Amino acid sequence: MICKNNVVDTMGKLKPWKGKLDFMISTVPYAYEMSSYIDCVKPYGFLHK
Repeated sequence: MICKNNVVDTMGKLKPWKGKLDFMISTVPYAYEMSSYIDCVKPYGFLHK
């Protein structure tokens, strides 16, 4: 699955992605609640911040 463009303006839009991503790259330059995003990464996946 390739995600070319995914804009999330509500947390509900993350639900279809739960456990489906191999990795996620965060480019947000400040602290924020990451748990909803972390849930999108597969077990043993990779989150780069």
